[in-house]
Amino acid sequence: MANFPVQVILDSDRYIQEVLPHPGGSRKDFYSGKNELFSSHKEKITTQLDSVSVAFSENQYSSIGYTKVRLITNAWAKSHRPLGKIFTTNNGCTMVGGLRQGEMLVRLSAESASLIKNEIIEHAEDEPRRSPNKEGILMDRPSEWRCEVGTIDSIIPYGAEDKLKINLEDIHSWIEKYGTCQFLIELFDKPIPQQNWDTLMEEEYKLHSSFINGLKTHTGLCIYRSKILSSDTKFILLLTDKEDVTVSLFDSIQHNSTAEVTHDIGKYVSLLEFISGHPIVKSIDIVPIVESNPIPSFNIDGTEELIIPQPSSESDYPTIAVVDTGISAIYAPWIIDDWDNISVNMRDTTHGTFITGLLVNGQLLNSSSVCQDPDGCKIIDLCMLPKKDKFSSVYPNSLDDFLGELNVAIPTILSRTDVRIFNLSMNIRCTRLSSDYGEFAKALDELAVKYNIVFVISAGNLMTSRPEWSDNPIDNITEWNKRDDDIVYMPAESCRNISVGALNPTNNGLTSYSCRGKGSTLTVKPDFVHIGGLGYIDPEIGTGLYSVDNNSNITYNCGTSFSAPLVAKTMALVEKQIEGTVSRETLIALMVQNSHIPSAFNRPEYQTMLKDLIGYGMPTSAHKILNGDQHSINLVFASRIKPKKEMVFEFMWPQCLIRNNKCYGDVKITLVSTPAIDYNYGDEMIRGNLNVTLSQTKGDGTSQYYLKPLYKEEAVREHGEYEWQLINENMKWQPIKVYHKEFKRGTTHYSPWKLRVSREDRDFNVVDNEGIPFTIIMTISDTSLETNVYDEIRQTLVAQGVQIADIQTAARITQRI
Repeated sequence: MANFPVQVILDSDRYIQEVLPHPGGSRKDFYSGKNELFSSHKEKITTQLDSVSVAFSENQYSSIGYTKVRLITNAWAKSHRPLGKIFTTNNGCTMVGGLRQGEMLVRLSAESASLIKNEIIEHAEDEPRRSPNKEGILMDRPSEWRCEVGTIDSIIPYGAEDKLKINLEDIHSWIEKYGTCQFLIELFDKPIPQQNWDTLMEEEYKLHSSFINGLKTHTGLCIYRSKILSSDTKFILLLTDKEDVTVSLFDSIQHNSTAEVTHDIGKYVSLLEFISGHPIVKSIDIVPIVESNPIPSFNIDGTEELIIPQPSSESDYPTIAVVDTGISAIYAPWIIDDWDNISVNMRDTTHGTFITGLLVNGQLLNSSSVCQDPDGCKIIDLCMLPKKDKFSSVYPNSLDDFLGELNVAIPTILSRTDVRIFNLSMNIRCTRLSSDYGEFAKALDELAVKYNIVFVISAGNLMTSRPEWSDNPIDNITEWNKRDDDIVYMPAESCRNISVGALNPTNNGLTSYSCRGKGSTLTVKPDFVHIGGLGYIDPEIGTGLYSVDNNSNITYNCGTSFSAPLVAKTMALVEKQIEGTVSRETLIALMVQNSHIPSAFNRPEYQTMLKDLIGYGMPTSAHKILNGDQHSINLVFASRIKPKKEMVFEFMWPQCLIRNNKCYGDVKITLVSTPAIDYNYGDEMIRGNLNVTLSQTKGDGTSQYYLKPLYKEEAVREHGEYEWQLINENMKWQPIKVYHKEFKRGTTHYSPWKLRVSREDRDFNVVDNEGIPFTIIMTISDTSLETNVYDEIRQTLVAQGVQIADIQTAARITQRI
């Protein structure tokens, strides 16, 4: 049987070029022609600045504080932000981050707020001056001050309600449930050691000294540096019944006893009042408990033993690290390495064994439509989760200890094996907002990039299930709209890894327990869906998803815990079948590009909801991902884009798809990139953006743009949208972008076609010597399945001098795939 493998453009760097300069535009006056309204708006802003100045000057700890500067929706773009005149270093201001989209966090003092108020009164004119243009027509010439004031919706102090994500009821419930309650607090500033306080200006000195001295007044307090990555400003805090205080802000000295946790609510009230009122504190939350997804409440009764197949010395299996509860000895022949962190008496290997059964012999027990890839998988047993009642014994500092252990385990395992894919079927089972981005997700982001690996994470199982999938879309949508607590659980929001929801094996509908989007305000989550088992027991098939228990008995189960390894298996097999080291971007892009919408969702009523239900869809098998057919071709570009650079690739539309001077066929493009992240900016934490367009240059010199974002009906325009439209509708700032266009009626043919990847950054004057790594996959197809698109395009590219090779062997010739 002929193969038509994915083709890699080996010389992608050849198409990287300087961005042609665009003519500069004039400042935007959002109150043009509305002078009276602007006067009223200016008064509102100066009044708010006055209130900020008074509040900061009356703060008992320091006159330095932080404000939320909310921008009007149409001024979200970087070019409109009030950073040229208003919030400048000359005015004593520093932008330190953000919260929601279009919301800046600015550090300033009471004196700075008063200064800015007076500057606005003096310089932001109520009526702009006017002067004639070249044609002699009088035009408004607004000052930069007026324009910047017009972008601001509000300026409000960052207060206790912004910092506190918990209340006393949460604390009481947490202690009752887990017997402990620790806090994760984040500061705006890295603490300054006391021996250096003499180097600080007066208000800076007051800011730092009042915080540390204030902590020391709370008896029984233990506070120390977190083990979480990038933790210079993050600290774990615990209240005990002891009389002394342990303040260790500069060393990660750990408190190893949870027995002394106090139940004295008065202590919590006093402490929370202090830290939430201190300006240096950014956020306060309970340190979550990490758990594997619980075993379903129904009885699991395995009565037939499976003879576990043995690995063949002639087969080259993929490798997956299973971060879980440990694995039964029945799979010892398949386990090539382990992390023996949990003592035997603290383990319950049921969960990890079921996952391993799906990876090793899933196709044997399930149909090929459920487990699409061949059986067999090398396993690394990262036993890191004990029994639920033993968790505090193993990890007395909860998530902080767990992440510390993970940070040690991963580089150790990578030094001994070549594993790239880590299955993580565990979640923090608590309701979260779509705007929340947890410490667990941040840690996984950093580990993924640092070690060039991918975590495949379960989306999470709902604590209270929805009704079962109905054939009536209106009924399903009605049920979904009733819920506001079914978004993916932490850490499935991780934007540098992938998460997986669950489908029913009987009808491919969304299971009653599977958490759905939105993962965060930034990205599409879950990324994929796969079979996870029915949320109820069918008398004949159980849950419809089968593996084995600790004693090799065949059993069934359900959960996103078990849909995740099916996706991990496909990704690991893709990685295995490509020679050399394939980039994370390419691995993820291949999975996204080759995912499809399950038949149960092919109804127009679901169109606007699909990205929050199924993400990019259900991946196909590894063989199909790497080998297409003669009616289509997959082209891979892998490179990096530095500031003021772009990639432009010109190509000819295949003649076999041109009829009567019109282009027919189908094109799908996936772009996966890894831009810089700064978590201080909240919803705007992704600091770089790569944009992709597909166009033809028409006879009059203008460009005709194609492509529409996945699940959208409209094509992307190159210019003209506001920033909020680009974010909400055109995937701007998302590290994964998918576009599609089918030319059912044909489009006028002009030559050549241009595939362009351009870059922009949220920060001015970015220094980036390495560039944003990216992979773009473009698939051109004949939907009628009549023509040989593959051979024609490949031969044309070779004739044009394009260096091209099969993806499985491309690493022999090029460094980056």
